[in-house]
Amino acid sequence: MKHIITIVLALCLALSAAACAPQETAALPTGTYNGNAIYTSGDFSMEWKFAIDFRQDGTFTLTNDAGEEKGAGTYTQDTLTYTDDRTCTFIQNDDGTLTLTSALPYGTASIDPAKVGDVILHPAADAETSATGKK
Repeated sequence: MKHIITIVLALCLALSAAACAPQETAALPTGTYNGNAIYTSGDFSMEWKFAIDFRQDGTFTLTNDAGEEKGAGTYTQDTLTYTDDRTCTFIQNDDGTLTLTSALPYGTASIDPAKVGDVILHPAADAETSATGKK
């Protein structure tokens, strides 16, 4: 009986240690990602086209389609932190795209997914893909 209890306790200990092991995390995005967002209200419509350049040193630059800088700072696996401490969160999708999960500071304004719908950033190779995922 003691052997059975010892084996059960050893298994419990092994399983609890496995559950506490560090989980594999996704790699930081690097390279240029393109996105766009459209806000429509009645007859008014506004479109933003932008690119975020994620550098290997953990910094990023956000530019509009005219190449003007609209923000810069550092990033982690799910958060952009601007030099003025504003933040934006995103998730990395299995297909290599990024989806914003909070408002993207864009110059003095913000692009809010709650108002414009899903904002999906595509690697530069997919530059012609829109925020809705359609080509």
